[in-house]
Amino acid sequence: TRMLGRRYTLSGKIGHGHHVAGTKLSCPTANMIPDAGVLPPHGVYAVRAVYAGKSYPAAVNIGVSPTFEFDDVKTPRIEVHLLDFSGDLYGAEMEVELLEYLREERSFPSPEALKIQIDQDIAAIRRLLAHYS
Repeated sequence: TRMLGRRYTLSGKIGHGHHVAGTKLSCPTANMIPDAGVLPPHGVYAVRAVYAGKSYPAAVNIGVSPTFEFDDVKTPRIEVHLLDFSGDLYGAEMEVELLEYLREERSFPSPEALKIQIDQDIAAIRRLLAHYS
């Protein structure tokens, strides 16, 4: 942020993922396929997402979803969870502005353990984003 003079952003089109976040974790994500750029370190971030001209508070995981060990996931993915949003985002363009790094990406012993951590992450993100205008 200091070097850029602004917060780091990523943008891209929303594509299909493994549908695990919505079905097993009750936390649906939009899988962003970035247009270009360098990904920041793997982990969970508090972000501001811009979709269809509107800004949404959101959580982002950048990484390879190690809890699920997908055979086809060799490169990092950008999974965006818009807080308090429901709707179809497939094919849409989205931009995310990284506001705060929360934690590293890590493997959990079960989807249930990951779900508990996601709930804690979202609560922390809501508290953090209350300080951003």
